[in-house]
Amino acid sequence: MSDEIQETQETADNRRAETRSRKMTFYENAYEWGDFHIPLRMMGGLERYIKDRIQPGDFLTAVICNDLSQAVGRADNENLHNIPAYLAFFHNEVPLACWGSHQKMVDWLEEQGVEK
Repeated sequence: MSDEIQETQETADNRRAETRSRKMTFYENAYEWGDFHIPLRMMGGLERYIKDRIQPGDFLTAVICNDLSQAVGRADNENLHNIPAYLAFFHNEVPLACWGSHQKMVDWLEEQGVEK
């Protein structure tokens, strides 16, 4: 294997390891994306929704359903400023099946017998 291909493979392996590490610990820390972040106080609601399939509050529901106007209307000042971090979080860290539309959220919750 050439040095360039080996270096590329090592870089890819390192990125995958970093991603796995982030996925294992992102609930314990605020999620950061560029200059934006998800406040630590919001991570519990995200964890309960993703892992336990528990209906989140109004703001997170709007973000999960990809309803920008509702998310903006329901956000406090800190979350309003950081909506891009939520979008990055869902895009990069969680299963596509659990977010993006109201129907996906309903299906995600009902899959475990939770009805909403």
